[in-house]
Amino acid sequence: AVTTDIGPSVESPHVVVLKTRPWVMPDELAALFEHKEAAAAASAKTFMALSTTQMNHRPGNGTHTPRWNAEHMMGAEAEFFTAIYHGVDPSLAAIKLRPAQMPDAYRAAHPDWTGREEARQIDRVQQLTRRFGYLLADLPLDEKPPGSWWTLRGLLEQMQRHYREHTANVMRKFELPDWPDAPTP
Repeated sequence: AVTTDIGPSVESPHVVVLKTRPWVMPDELAALFEHKEAAAAASAKTFMALSTTQMNHRPGNGTHTPRWNAEHMMGAEAEFFTAIYHGVDPSLAAIKLRPAQMPDAYRAAHPDWTGREEARQIDRVQQLTRRFGYLLADLPLDEKPPGSWWTLRGLLEQMQRHYREHTANVMRKFELPDWPDAPTP
C-alpha cells in the first residue's frame, strides 16, 4: 500500500467504466418522481409571487409563516432522500435542513429571501433528489430502503401529498384578514 501525506493509502488502482449513454431512471420510479416534482413545481409557483414581507408574515391565527412551509417541505424532502442515499452510499452526507416545528421556536434560514428565491430552493432540492436517483434504481419500491422508515413508493407519494398539503395551507393564508398586500413594483 502506498501512503501519502494528502490522503489514505491506496491499495490498487480502481477502474471505472463509463457508458456511452446516460443512466435512465426505471419507468415506475420515474413516474413517481414526476408526480412528486409536479407537486413541488406547483408549490414553487405559489411562492414565486410572494414578497419578503409576505413570506415572513405570521398570521394572527397562530399558524406558520409561508416561509416556514417552504423550508419545511424542501427540508423534509432533502432529509429523507439524503438519508437513503447515505444508507446506500455512506460517502454521501445526510442533509438536515428542516426548521423547528413550533412557530415560536422557528428561525428562518434566509429571512431576507423573497418567495422567488424560496421557490428556487425548492427546485434545487428537486435537482438534488433526482441527481442521486440512480442510487434508488435497484431498490424495491415497496420495501424500506436503508436509512428510511418509509418504503420508497410511500416516500415519493408522501412527498407529493406533503407539497400539496403545505401549499394549500399557504394559499389559505391569502384569505386571512391580516394578509399583507404585495408591494407595488
